[in-house]
Amino acid sequence: MKSPYREEIEVAAARYQLDPLLVESVVWQESAGHADAFRFEPGYWERYCKERAKWRDEDPRRIASSYGLMQIMYPTALDYGYAGPPEGLFHIPRNLAIGCQILADLIKRMDGDIEKALAAYNGGVGGVFRSFPQAYARRVVDRYERLTAAREGRDRQGQRT
Repeated sequence: MKSPYREEIEVAAARYQLDPLLVESVVWQESAGHADAFRFEPGYWERYCKERAKWRDEDPRRIASSYGLMQIMYPTALDYGYAGPPEGLFHIPRNLAIGCQILADLIKRMDGDIEKALAAYNGGVGGVFRSFPQAYARRVVDRYERLTAAREGRDRQGQRT
């Protein structure tokens, strides 16, 4: 299924030298292609935010949530230079740009290993070898392989269609 945001994905992917089909695969896995996707991560709040003075007076649901197509965590966006409010991460080009920047950085940190980078995208750099992030990475790679095969006019076994 082609994303309705394919043009925006292509622009953001090109900026960070990523295959747009890889980015689209992440988008489908993270948000099912919904630009308004929102998910509160209470465990993230407990582990990383609750005790930090920076977040003490903030609403946990705003701070420890993932936003938009690529499900960007607000504190992570701040680490990558974003300076706006959490809800600004719903803005499609901004969300894709930050998500692509994060993904490109993780691919570089993982020496080009896309599966490890995807696992880190999902579970953090320290969570690469945990089962859930690995399963996440495999699902994204499976979709990416299907999309790539379709782009190249072949089935997944390499036969021309």
